Amino acid sequence: FFAGYSKGRRPHVIQFDSEGNPEIMNQETVNSFDAGFKTAVARRIWVDFTGYYYLFNDFHTNVWVNNNYLVQDVGKASSYGAETSLKIALLKNLDFFGNYTYVHARFDSLDNHGNFQEYAGNDFKLTPRHSFTAGFNSGIPISRYLNFFLSSYYTWKSHLWFEDSNISGLEQKAYGILYATAGFSLTYPDLTISFSGSNLLKEKYIISAG
Repeated sequence: FFAGYSKGRRPHVIQFDSEGNPEIMNQETVNSFDAGFKTAVARRIWVDFTGYYYLFNDFHTNVWVNNNYLVQDVGKASSYGAETSLKIALLKNLDFFGNYTYVHARFDSLDNHGNFQEYAGNDFKLTPRHSFTAGFNSGIPISRYLNFFLSSYYTWKSHLWFEDSNISGLEQKAYGILYATAGFSLTYPDLTISFSGSNLLKEKYIISAG
């Protein structure tokens, strides 16, 4: 079992608007708390779980202002969630693995001074609420010097925004991607030949918008 606390900060930001006027933003700070456990059963099953809670003050985000990409202090924000992973050594040459993550990351309704925030209730950018990965690794000895291996995993993410402003259209709906690698490994000579593929289901998605 473990538990921890840490405090981090992003320094003051000095920036200039389109007219050359300087502006100094407050430093961003975060207090983070986490707790969880790790365990193994019969050296064949490994499990870990972590829960966490983050508190942000003077949260920095980037916005377009008069054709300039500037840092904006959007006030207070909080995030909490959990992560868990599992690995099972089913056979000598076959194991399965998976992990799941839940994240609830939103801007608070009020800032440090009790004022209503512009981004109140918005989700953090590039932060899907749910995500998971599942896959397997396998190996088959063909001879004393030759082995065949195959591994594959599928990763999935729920809806996410590309901007903290949560502008409609600058977003990506839930999607999943399948990866696989197969090949042969020789012990003498020490040589590996592999073939790999990504997005084997030909999922259409975007990685950036704004």
